[in-house]
Amino acid sequence: MKNTLKYAILHRDIKQSNFSTFKEKSLREADKRVRAAGELFASIGVVKMFAWESVFLRDVSNFRKLELKYVRVSILLRVMNITIAMVLAKVAYFVTLVVYLIFDEDAHLDASDVFTTLVLYEHIR
Repeated sequence: MKNTLKYAILHRDIKQSNFSTFKEKSLREADKRVRAAGELFASIGVVKMFAWESVFLRDVSNFRKLELKYVRVSILLRVMNITIAMVLAKVAYFVTLVVYLIFDEDAHLDASDVFTTLVLYEHIR
């Protein structure tokens, strides 16, 4: 039980670390993009005079691509975490019933046993 608790705490810490890292990178790229767009709007007369729109547009687009890359990775990590949490509960429930069947001398399940186990797992979760 101690190892399971250690794993759960370690998993939570790693998860939070990954989420915050990608969120920080995404915000940094968003800040660069907003700053570049602000420079563009502040000096729109000079940009128009020398026809630099394409240069600024390319820079802002590159910043946006990097920002979206980090946002996608962050979303992917969140979806994986939610999926694992949902599947892990069902797998643990299934494994519990299989272990019960393996180690029980009578090796039969009643509806009351299954329902009680399900209620206890849902209550713990």
